[in-house]
Amino acid sequence: MTLEKGDADQLMDFTTKDDTADYTADVALDDGAPRLLRIAGDVVSPRDLAAGMTRLDGRPWKLLRAGGMGRLLALIRVARLLTPDSDAAFPAWQGMQYIRDMASGRGKLSPLDNARYGKADWTSAEAVLARTV
Repeated sequence: MTLEKGDADQLMDFTTKDDTADYTADVALDDGAPRLLRIAGDVVSPRDLAAGMTRLDGRPWKLLRAGGMGRLLALIRVARLLTPDSDAAFPAWQGMQYIRDMASGRGKLSPLDNARYGKADWTSAEAVLARTV
């Protein structure tokens, strides 16, 4: 599944910093923790996000395809050229690469280790969106 196809059903992982910190504290106390752990507070698609906003806001939210992978790659290259010596911890082009990887499926984590420490109160994407309405 790729951006070229405009797949509105591509699943993406989202996790809040608070959920990450909570899980990380459990990992820090576990002498037997593996080197890599994969977590996601919620796994949703762009279509799911639009439906969630429709439920929360009461107005219909629709998807808008702003372009394919080629356009995004070109924008990333331009942004990198314009900010080669940026002191920013996370320059704009890096965020664009993150979106590219999430939307293309390359950033999808599998399997998830969410249940390793018994955490069950993960923050949903809709709960985060509710803070914006």
